[in-house]
Amino acid sequence: MVVTFKSLFRQPVILSSAIATLLLVGIQKLGVFEPLEMKVYDQMMQLRADPGPDTRLLIVALSEKDIQKWNWLIFLIRPLLVVSQIILAKWPELKFMLTALVKFSVLF
Repeated sequence: MVVTFKSLFRQPVILSSAIATLLLVGIQKLGVFEPLEMKVYDQMMQLRADPGPDTRLLIVALSEKDIQKWNWLIFLIRPLLVVSQIILAKWPELKFMLTALVKFSVLF
């Protein structure tokens, strides 16, 4: 039994499904659902369990004693500090990313 394309869309279930699908996709592309989606996503993130601290992060603190002990470290870090200051001069909006490096440069 061969079904033609025209006869396929004469069935009410298929026609109504196609109309509903096109309508929902069109509304979503217009961004009508975005505020609702963001609220649902935010609620899901608040309800999930606390994953704990991220083990991929490493925080390093250097004291004056460490700097005196590891004097060779200055030669490795100083170029990084100079580059960070150049980046800050050209792109001040990156300040939040480089704040730690600038504060670190005060030590030297």
